[in-house]
Amino acid sequence: MPPLRAPALVLALALLLEPGLARACSCMILDHPTLEGCQGARRVFAGRVGEYAWPTALRASADRSVEINLDVDAVWRGEVPTRLVVETDPLGGPGSCTIYPSPGERFVVCDGREGAAEPALGFCHGPAFGEEAEALIASLGPAVAPTAPMAARVPWWRDRERLAESSLGLSLVGVPFIAALLGAGAGALLPRRQGAGGERPSRRGIVALLIAAPILMIVARLVLHRLLPPENLLFTCVTLGPSALAGLFGVIFAFRMQRRRRGPWSLVIAFVGVGVALAAGYTRLHAPVQAADAFACSEARAREYVRAYPFGRGDAEREAWARGAPASCADWGLGRMEVPGSSPVVGFADGSGGYLWVRGGEFPSQTYLWELP
Repeated sequence: MPPLRAPALVLALALLLEPGLARACSCMILDHPTLEGCQGARRVFAGRVGEYAWPTALRASADRSVEINLDVDAVWRGEVPTRLVVETDPLGGPGSCTIYPSPGERFVVCDGREGAAEPALGFCHGPAFGEEAEALIASLGPAVAPTAPMAARVPWWRDRERLAESSLGLSLVGVPFIAALLGAGAGALLPRRQGAGGERPSRRGIVALLIAAPILMIVARLVLHRLLPPENLLFTCVTLGPSALAGLFGVIFAFRMQRRRRGPWSLVIAFVGVGVALAAGYTRLHAPVQAADAFACSEARAREYVRAYPFGRGDAEREAWARGAPASCADWGLGRMEVPGSSPVVGFADGSGGYLWVRGGEFPSQTYLWELP
């Protein structure tokens, strides 16, 4: 990590279009931990930033918040569990004060809350990070390990409020199966044409359709990401589009199956096809398991690459630098880093829903944004 470790502001969606542009966060007052403030706080503890849980397209249809684990390893005051979960907005608007500390970064919290209450996490109000946190830890003196048990989280399906918020996501999953059911009903009830026959559908045809559906779904997602700017239209397409395409596939597939061979098994096969299409539409386009050091490895490569930016050189040198972007360590080395234009900025996906922009120049910084699903 470079000497400057202060977490950057999360920018507006426009930043994705031109990551070199920054919007300032306006604060009436800056409330960060100090030694004097910690001495009078009700709760004082420290630890490291843990894993991020980025929203999937289905969850984001109702709740776009990002969950950040704060792993606690030192307590000076209060009963604090070994882990706290903080929810924050992934797409702050203009002047957003949302921040994204890097996983593994040291933090110190001094506030007036109790127990497992979620601490504030923002540029204006929030913990101390990086070197500021290290200096506070050294000044606070001996600490004890956290002893309070980690608070159990209620599953979303048992939380009425979260279940109500998830109604749109559940509808996006349910509608394609209803469409397949209607297609199967139409195929079974409508009169057959002469010579249509009732022969059993070929296994090759069934397998070909089941393979073609997810491939077409993934291709459509990639094309949308390539053609549309990262704004609300793209978010709407990648949220609603897979459900619509899976529903269209379900209607056609179930209808064809019933026309060739009536019966419940044809409907079951159609439901399987719809499930495969939905999985291809909403699953992240990354390896399901990432290497343990993928994030740190990618960040180190990005920072080393940005440090080699040819400041003061001509356009040819800068364009040559932009063409030489290294591979990221995500997806077991298959991920690619992105350089917008020829500016000293490089971005990479972390493989689990986040996207990190690393900037060089007079004020090096980083901005961790939600990767659109």
